Amino acid sequence: MVRKTFILLNDIKLRNVKEESFMSKIYTLRPASLKVFLLIVRKVNTTISIAEALQLRNPTVSHHIKTLMEAGLIERGEKRGKFQPYRPRWLRVAEEFIKTVSHEYFLGEAMATLGREYKSKLPPVDVLAKNKHIQALVKSGIEDLAYSHMSVIRNLKINFRVYFKEFIMALLMEGLQPTGDESDKEFQTFKKFVESCRKPYLRFPGSLNWAKAMKGLGFKKAV
Repeated sequence: MVRKTFILLNDIKLRNVKEESFMSKIYTLRPASLKVFLLIVRKVNTTISIAEALQLRNPTVSHHIKTLMEAGLIERGEKRGKFQPYRPRWLRVAEEFIKTVSHEYFLGEAMATLGREYKSKLPPVDVLAKNKHIQALVKSGIEDLAYSHMSVIRNLKINFRVYFKEFIMALLMEGLQPTGDESDKEFQTFKKFVESCRKPYLRFPGSLNWAKAMKGLGFKKAV
């Protein structure tokens, strides 16, 4: 049975919306897929090396690599002898991050399922994902987790969806806001994106990783 949801966004009530109709593909990925992706980020990026690091069977790792490939999050790198390495597709990862955390995207997609038009204040996802500030944020937040102690990665119980949403809680709990060149249009768009992530319906248990990543990129507490 298709699960239905009740959403309250800016006092707009959407009833009987099929959640799966606008949720990102990464929502179906399991925690093990995130573990494999994190190892690829830290350049432990062949099936054999990943299997050894995570203490998994090669066929199991191959399954998760296939899943990540189908989601567009990784691609094949240059083959080294008989070993096939993989690498992250950061632009695609940024797109999935935006889809998961931005109130603007969520509301627009939800309204579309009801046949109603919503004019977003942000550029389309594929354009927004090219924003250098968003790319830096996504890469920094993920690398911070990827280069944790291996025991942390092996024991992860969260998937992409949960980890991305932890950015929102870190943003809210730490009271952070981006700082930069206010005359730069790309930075102005980045600020609008960050503000679109502060909506109440998206509050989930947070992560210090995102807070650390934002502080490293110059975010400061709002006055």
